[in-house]
Amino acid sequence: MSPVAAYLSNLKEFVLILTILYFYGLAFAMTFGKSLYGMDRPAVFLLMCTLFLIAIGYEIFFTWWKSNVMIIWAVIWVLSYGVIGLYLAPIVFGDWIISYILIEPLIIVFMGGFAFSFGSVLAGHLTARPTLSPHEISTALEKLPGWHVEKHALVKSYEFADFSQALNFVNQIGRLAENMRHYPDIRLSGRTVSVFVLTRDGRGLTKADIAQAHSLDAI
Repeated sequence: MSPVAAYLSNLKEFVLILTILYFYGLAFAMTFGKSLYGMDRPAVFLLMCTLFLIAIGYEIFFTWWKSNVMIIWAVIWVLSYGVIGLYLAPIVFGDWIISYILIEPLIIVFMGGFAFSFGSVLAGHLTARPTLSPHEISTALEKLPGWHVEKHALVKSYEFADFSQALNFVNQIGRLAENMRHYPDIRLSGRTVSVFVLTRDGRGLTKADIAQAHSLDAI
């Protein structure tokens, strides 16, 4: 992890702990009539809400999806939303805010879902590689002996003298794929290596597939 990423991660954890303690401490003080020391002022409350949402957003996009603690954080988020929105906010701002608190999740889900769907479709169109026509594929195969088409993949099997040579070839394919940022499917069976070169969007064969097939033959 880079120093900047480590700093942001530590800052995020500090903000989460601080804001969660603030909200639950404020709820405790209000419930049992303890001194609030000005912590219930709207400006302070909104500041802590903003910090909490920023930290939670960072946690969602950079941590939850690649760890096993998502359920724990989801429970904390739901409980905190209930404490903040349904208990503390009406006390600080008045009962009128409850309607907004109840409607807000629906708005977030609807707008977030729409933005995600639209963004995915748009990104797919902008980043999609143009597919080759049947004629272009046939012409390319004339210069690729041993290759044939199966669905949307170029396929070829390589035979080696022994398993060790076959495994070494697989390792070379891995290095080539990393350099080209184009990852074929590989099947190793005894002395035989079968390679399936394809573009992952499932639209069809592309120039990148043809280029990788030539590179594999050149190994």
